[in-house]
Amino acid sequence: MNTDKLIQQTKELRALNQEAESHFYHFAEEGREASFFDEVKPFADRVSHALSEWQSDLNEWMKTYNPSYLHWSQVEQMIEHFEVVSVKAFSEDTRKKQFIEQIKSIEYTLSVIAGELEKGEK
Repeated sequence: MNTDKLIQQTKELRALNQEAESHFYHFAEEGREASFFDEVKPFADRVSHALSEWQSDLNEWMKTYNPSYLHWSQVEQMIEHFEVVSVKAFSEDTRKKQFIEQIKSIEYTLSVIAGELEKGEK
């Protein structure tokens, strides 16, 4: 099990989460819808690809290390939120409060995972 790879993947997901938040504010300020094929789909595909690779690696890691404060259902829910956020970030109709709560939830789960990975590495 390559914990270093998982740590790097988790950092990448955290950066993508921050990028989604930036897109949200950018398009909210501009008051326009993003181009689906030029802006939304490429970002959503990047998120989906990163999540897919990370998910299988994390599943294997969790089976091996069985972290106490992390459950697979949390990971699944975070993945669902992330996939939704990766598209909603570009819509001017997105409700700010709900979007920000999802961003915070994703960040919290990723930070817990990062902490568990670092702890397991020692």
